[in-house]
Amino acid sequence: MATPLDYSSEKTKRPLFRVTIPRAIVLLFLMIAFYWMMRGDLRTSADIRLDTGDLRYRYFGIPWEYHRMPEPVRSELLKLGAGSKIITSEWRKCADLPYRSSCNEAGLCREHFIFATAWVREDPQLARLMFEDLARMLKGENNDYSLDFLFIRYVEWSGSTSKVMQNWRQDPELLDYMARKHYAPPSTQPSPAAQ
Repeated sequence: MATPLDYSSEKTKRPLFRVTIPRAIVLLFLMIAFYWMMRGDLRTSADIRLDTGDLRYRYFGIPWEYHRMPEPVRSELLKLGAGSKIITSEWRKCADLPYRSSCNEAGLCREHFIFATAWVREDPQLARLMFEDLARMLKGENNDYSLDFLFIRYVEWSGSTSKVMQNWRQDPELLDYMARKHYAPPSTQPSPAAQ
């Protein structure tokens, strides 16, 4: 016959850390917070406002940090987009964070809006066509990514001002773009009084 086991002399052993649902939730939260701290940035995406180029950053999907486009660029963009059904006051995502490359995608997107103002001083109608196509591209309606380079290629910076170089009228890609838009540019730069 077997003898019964006697546990009366042993102390019951309790686990050092017992996992419960609230503790698991806190532990998960701490692990996520540690990951985001090590990553160095809590921002998850960046949005841009189509009519002004204002930039906002989202933290875990919540709009939190806003950067208004500096004047006079903001006012020029509002004037350029006035009356357009494409250039609206809506926000569109322009970058996912963290960046997958070393370039600042949100900053580059915002630069396109700044470049648009340089084109306004050179040829306002062409600037509006490009600005509307930029808005279409950000909305996902236009996948003509060559537009990126048309905005940038002939704009030069000097200090805090930008201007379009004079030889843009001979560029074959730009001529092709204008032909697709059924637009013929003026032969000379607009007079300062017209601006």
